[in-house]
Amino acid sequence: MRLQTSAENNLTQNRKGISGSTLKLVAVFSMLVDHTAASILQNPAISANHAMLLSITPWMRAFGRLAFPIFCFLLIEGFLHTKSVKKYAFRLALFALISEIPFDLAFSYKPFDFSYQNVFFTLLIGLLVLEAFRRLTQFKDKKWLILPAMLGIVAAGYLLPNYLVLGFVNVINYTLYYLGGSFFLFLDLKTDLLMILLCALLSVAIYLLIRKKRSAEQANLLFARIAVMAAGMALASALSTDYAEFGILTIAGMYALRKSRVAEMASGSIILTLSIFNEFPSILDIPLIHWYNGNRGLRLKYFFYIFYPAHLLLLYLIGYMIQIAG
Repeated sequence: MRLQTSAENNLTQNRKGISGSTLKLVAVFSMLVDHTAASILQNPAISANHAMLLSITPWMRAFGRLAFPIFCFLLIEGFLHTKSVKKYAFRLALFALISEIPFDLAFSYKPFDFSYQNVFFTLLIGLLVLEAFRRLTQFKDKKWLILPAMLGIVAAGYLLPNYLVLGFVNVINYTLYYLGGSFFLFLDLKTDLLMILLCALLSVAIYLLIRKKRSAEQANLLFARIAVMAAGMALASALSTDYAEFGILTIAGMYALRKSRVAEMASGSIILTLSIFNEFPSILDIPLIHWYNGNRGLRLKYFFYIFYPAHLLLLYLIGYMIQIAG
């Protein structure tokens, strides 16, 4: 790989647009606004005496939808450029543990609440899924990929109806609701074995088509990655992490379309909106990432790691003092 000259480095640093540190600050501010609304303004003990605060809460929560896709984008950028994925994963795991008590205090006012885990766990699982994607590509004996590929075909048969189809139905229903409609679609695909069987057959057809048009290796690799993604989604769901399985699906989808930043962010926004319609404001991330100039900007490597548990603890203390004063 050709090294950049000093002149090329200067040109890169002076490129117009938004740096990585600016994106990180936007995401952190968005997250702070969202968490302030969720932790303090939506707290029944506080909102009961300050009804006016509830009127601005939805707008604050909507603004907060910008944060997670940006963090996913920065995670992917970090994965692609880090010198050590192991150290990256260790940092995420360490701060996931450090942040859990402040997270529980901020949102449940209890030091331990295992019903919902902080976003560092989601990002950690997402990073491990991306690393597994890369290791599958580097697999020496490609013929063994057929085994995880078969699992991927089965997983796709379950994922398609339960996430993609059901997600589109939810979006349609939300749209009809906001338009004042009285007719809504209803599909309970989780118990519809026929739909799962049809999607499994569709997955087989796609697998065979890729084998025919391209190669068996590419077909096996694609569906092996789907198997890995499904495992990551299952783990996130079992741990009840922030954004859970849709968070992992978002990271995987954005990574798959990373060659086009607009497509990358659009996929993240679409996946999250399919999970819950309130995530629709995340579409505003698309122009932000389009303006990203590829520069790191300010050295804020540990800023988010430290800010995340610190701001959660601060929000808890503020809410606690308001409750006492009220």
